[in-house]
Amino acid sequence: VQGLKNNILTFEAAHRVGMDLNGFLRSIAPRALRASNIAGYVIKALNIDNRDPKAYHMIQEIADSAYEILDLKMQAQLKRKPNDSFWIYVMGNVQEQTKRYKKAISFYESAFEKDANDVVAARIASCYEDLNDYKMALEYINRAVDLDSTYSNYQIERVQIEEYAGMTDEALHD
Repeated sequence: VQGLKNNILTFEAAHRVGMDLNGFLRSIAPRALRASNIAGYVIKALNIDNRDPKAYHMIQEIADSAYEILDLKMQAQLKRKPNDSFWIYVMGNVQEQTKRYKKAISFYESAFEKDANDVVAARIASCYEDLNDYKMALEYINRAVDLDSTYSNYQIERVQIEEYAGMTDEALHD
């Protein structure tokens, strides 16, 4: 459980840093390299070492510009490793990145069933919040808080969800 959580936190941090896809392309690929090959390289890099934050971030970049190709390649990877909560989480992340929140929730919930951790619960809460389903968002952010009460961002997120839901008294209490 802790290993997946650490991997996810590393990848989330890399994504926030904003690594550059163009730099990656210049370093490993000729100009003629197509999105299909890029997606394959990135998935292979993650498969070899799922702690590689650059590969994880590149999946986010590719998700915006080559979603269909990336989705097909990742579905194939998921078929090879159907019980790997990491790949299920990554699939959810790609869906969320491309604003396919219901699909993201489905993947995240599957990952959460296999490996319940606070990071995945918080991602589910975020998707529900983006869908304006504050009741479910609050349920999952509470799970994240229950799993890691030391991470103050979850508490801040809970207050924000309560405010959006019109639960001002609860938000003030938190």
